[in-house]
Amino acid sequence: MRMLENMDVIIGEVDSPYSSDRSAPWRYAPVNEYSGTQPRYTFIYVWRGSYVNHSPSGNVRTIPTHSLVLFRGGTAPYYNEQGELPSFITNISFYTEKPLPIEMPENERFVFTPKPSWDVEGNFGRAIQLSMERPLGWKIKLREIAYHLLLCVLEEYYAVHAQKDMPALLRESTLLIRRNIFRTLLSVTDVAQLCHVTPTHLIRLFRRYMNTTPKRYMDDLRVERACELLKYTDKSMEEIAAESGFSEARHMRRVFHEIVGTSPREYRSKNDMAK
Repeated sequence: MRMLENMDVIIGEVDSPYSSDRSAPWRYAPVNEYSGTQPRYTFIYVWRGSYVNHSPSGNVRTIPTHSLVLFRGGTAPYYNEQGELPSFITNISFYTEKPLPIEMPENERFVFTPKPSWDVEGNFGRAIQLSMERPLGWKIKLREIAYHLLLCVLEEYYAVHAQKDMPALLRESTLLIRRNIFRTLLSVTDVAQLCHVTPTHLIRLFRRYMNTTPKRYMDDLRVERACELLKYTDKSMEEIAAESGFSEARHMRRVFHEIVGTSPREYRSKNDMAK
């Protein structure tokens, strides 16, 4: 991604700030290159549980399990539903010599549903291990992890936010779809109702500005997710269908064949990266 060319990433720390074992040797990994003037960002991964994030602007948001959060600033204030500190999140904070090319106020955050190819759990696990063992070149390897995650989330961000000439309603609807498509059986009618418009009006907007329909847009996202899971995991067809937002495996097979031109099993046999 050209916007990140020549942008240095300096790791500030890798920690699990609410760990019950506050003496964990990997809890803090300081780096001395920080001058105090560079923008600071933090990746937060929610390993388990669902937590509530309170931003300084007063915005309250529930962060689901297995979410990847990009936060501008240091550690974000996190609490579980009972107002208690959680135990299953890990932070990777880093600095850049200039702000990232996204509209992100200080102390605000974006929440992403990671794709399998991002290998978020693997990368966070490696970051923890590197911070614990500190082998030769560990800081460079931590930078590579942060850089990889940055590329992933920025590509996802620009898939939704880069179309500045889109009507606000269309941006709102595409963002709503991308945030919820894999967690619920979302329909065009559901999206229209949440955006307070008729399905006909929503379809007209998608056709005019995106040359597609809301249904095809959602089907494309579901199939893209299914392709990732087929390539990078050994999950069953039923599990993949559920995690991709399809009602069942038979529904996935039909839509998958319409878009890809082959069945999910045939696609996996030709593209399996999990062997």
